[in-house]
Amino acid sequence: VDGLNAVGAKGHWIGDEARAAGLSKEQVLFAEGNAPAIEVLRQVMRAGDMILIKGSRGTKMEEIVAALARPGENGVQEADPWHGR
Repeated sequence: VDGLNAVGAKGHWIGDEARAAGLSKEQVLFAEGNAPAIEVLRQVMRAGDMILIKGSRGTKMEEIVAALARPGENGVQEADPWHGR
């Protein structure tokens, strides 16, 4: 894992444990909700990056997936991993 963006109050527990396990302060980012998490991810992600979005249905992580999946935003193009297979 190159980085972690922990979302919400409970996300702080995950981020703190990730730091305790060896991730640096720079590798662990915190966002108070989905909208701030989207903005943080748009700033740090680059074409070719793989992003894992993990959370309960109650946290509505699908909002983050939908926002990041829009091709062309922030210069990042949507990739088709199955193309040519």
